[in-house]
Amino acid sequence: MAVNGEAVSGVRMTTELVYSKLRGPRASRVQIQVHRRGLPKPLNVTVTRERVPNNSVEVAYMVDNQTGYIKVSRFANNTYEEFKQALGDLRRQGMSRLVLDLRGNPGGYLDRATKMADEFIAGTRKIVYTDGKGDQYDTQTYSRVLGEFEEGPLVVLVDEGSASAAEVVAGALQDHDRALLVGRRTFGKGLVQQPIALNDGSELRLTIARYYTPSGRSIQKSYQGGTLSMSRNWPSVSARASISTPIAFISPTRFGIAPCTVARCMAVAVSCPTYLCPAIPRLSPSIYAVCKVAIWCASTL
Repeated sequence: MAVNGEAVSGVRMTTELVYSKLRGPRASRVQIQVHRRGLPKPLNVTVTRERVPNNSVEVAYMVDNQTGYIKVSRFANNTYEEFKQALGDLRRQGMSRLVLDLRGNPGGYLDRATKMADEFIAGTRKIVYTDGKGDQYDTQTYSRVLGEFEEGPLVVLVDEGSASAAEVVAGALQDHDRALLVGRRTFGKGLVQQPIALNDGSELRLTIARYYTPSGRSIQKSYQGGTLSMSRNWPSVSARASISTPIAFISPTRFGIAPCTVARCMAVAVSCPTYLCPAIPRLSPSIYAVCKVAIWCASTL
């Protein structure tokens, strides 16, 4: 590769040196010459320098003529606006069902997350609440606006990297029977911390409350004796209010679907090759198969 006529070798030059050649004043131009294997001549590319966008909605496209897919990598300052635009674009393309991908999402701004959840939850329903030792730290957040996609099949993908605000969204959608969750046990990060400045310039963060899903499940993982404690058996609906484990789900579980039905859905997803779609770059065939069956479950049960 050559930048502005100067040869740059990825082997001999460091990444920092390459960056120094590519970076420059906004609106200025840089000429790049790229040598590719199999091409007889190098490619000459002129790039106008601009600020590199740091989008939190990485991907939004139609999987088929009905199913939309949105990948949200984190909850940043502009996440809600990006999500609204992506959701509106997919709706105009005919989307009637959605796969929301929160895998690897570490969280971020809570208010952006609750606004996103509000787009799916109808009426005035609790999205998340905090409970501390004193009432002064207790808060409750409710849905309040007419959402863009309050009806229609919805599947949320989560994994062990889904944390904090991402768990708030997933937990609210599941507790209100609005979405099917597919993936792995989530991270379990749900503490409210108050920063306290110390005289030496350091800072102490004191935990004052915990985040809970609408049904009363603590998002924060529970440790007993220094080890992670999690129940292997999912309790009855009446006992869920006392759960203090992450919103962990390996199968698409929801309040209105019997375990045997979920098992059948998962079995169909694994066995039926017609659900596989290798054209989706960020969804493995097995995950997409589960999503397709989960969407079917959400639309028929």
